[in-house]
Amino acid sequence: HTATLLPNGKVLIAGGFFGVYYLPSAELYDPAAGTFRPTGSLATARYNHTATLLPNGKVLIAGGFTGGFSGVSLTSAELYDVGQGYLDSRRPLISSWPFSGQAQPATMALGGNGFRGDSEGSSGSTSSSATNFPLLQLQRIDNEQVFFVGPSAPWSDGSFTSTTLSGLPNGHYRVTIVTNGIPSLQRLVSVAYPTPAITNISPSSGSTNGGQAVTITGTNLSPLVNVTFGGMTAAVTASSATSITVTAPASNAGTVVLAVNTAGGTASGNYTYIFGAPTSVTATATTTTSVNVTWPAVFSASSYDVARTVDGTNYTIIAAVVGPPFQDFGVVPNTAYLYKVRANVAATSTTSAYTAPDLATTVIFTDPTLSGVTVKAVHITQLRTAVNAVLALAGGMPAATFTDATITPGVTTAKAAHVNELRSNLNTARSSLSLTPQSYTDTTLVVRSTLIQAQHILDLRNGVQ
Repeated sequence: HTATLLPNGKVLIAGGFFGVYYLPSAELYDPAAGTFRPTGSLATARYNHTATLLPNGKVLIAGGFTGGFSGVSLTSAELYDVGQGYLDSRRPLISSWPFSGQAQPATMALGGNGFRGDSEGSSGSTSSSATNFPLLQLQRIDNEQVFFVGPSAPWSDGSFTSTTLSGLPNGHYRVTIVTNGIPSLQRLVSVAYPTPAITNISPSSGSTNGGQAVTITGTNLSPLVNVTFGGMTAAVTASSATSITVTAPASNAGTVVLAVNTAGGTASGNYTYIFGAPTSVTATATTTTSVNVTWPAVFSASSYDVARTVDGTNYTIIAAVVGPPFQDFGVVPNTAYLYKVRANVAATSTTSAYTAPDLATTVIFTDPTLSGVTVKAVHITQLRTAVNAVLALAGGMPAATFTDATITPGVTTAKAAHVNELRSNLNTARSSLSLTPQSYTDTTLVVRSTLIQAQHILDLRNGVQ
């Protein structure tokens, strides 16, 4: 059988095959009531026929088979008249419409006559209406889904402009104006969002690790479905019709297609993934004879080279490992080292640049957190050892000289001069090693005035660890 959605919302079910019989019967299904009822039968019993809803609301039933097991092909056709209960002369007429296509988001403009209906506050005939308000009905061809849209501005008997159409699925629609509850003859319109276009991708390359903020500019970039990099969906952080910002996902090195998928289609560009070094390396002495070295993994890396220097200039690869962390047991107490790491891809014989170096000094400090602890002589003494180790690392710079060369526990009080000297020498060593300057709490310590605090000691520890 066939099932056809009629303009009045009911469904015409016609013909079919049951057992050995071809059926001429037809029924109407009312979705509102959930009921079936017989309606006028077909003139010829038929099966595997077509049923087409015509613009005037009638249904054309054509072709199919009839009679016996083998069946006889039919060349006949017949019309089903739904019988709307009104005269054709009262129907609104659409004479102009966007037959070349309707873009979104935009309004739809129609021309014709009969758009302004009868309006009566009370009484009137069965063909009259309590309002002259027209409605635009859009019915999808592919699945018969129906949308109703009102006018956006005052309308006349011969013109109608809808509210902005937005969010409708792309495709062909039957367009009907309904006035006084009477539908016009249908017109066919193709509704579509405009095709997106990309004008710029910035930046157009980034690390294989992903995480890069990428801004895509162009036209008709909404409504957005998603953005993909080589088929992998990216997280969208901002979106408009002309600009989209996303976070690039991780990927193997190489150039991939960046696709912006919208309701109007797909726009494509290129994005290049560059195999790079780990973003950082952190080296920390865990004992006086061991240093823990760790770093963020690099996407697609098969191994990493860990390099170390004892003179601040000449690096030696001390380990090749498949991933972090690495524990270096080849160190000695009271000594400073620089570490850096690079990544490798065995399959492509690719090696990244090295990370920026990180400093580790094998001095293990008493009272690691200094929480609730008064600054002690041993804290100053250990920092002097560590700072001298960093000076030695910086091309063999001579050891520093300090006020109160010997700090006696319980006798020598921690002074501003002690901290100032440590800061000055540490700054010199770090600068020589091209390390970032160390930041300090209370940048100016006044001798015989500024009280030495735990944070001053922690700042210096952070600069040598």
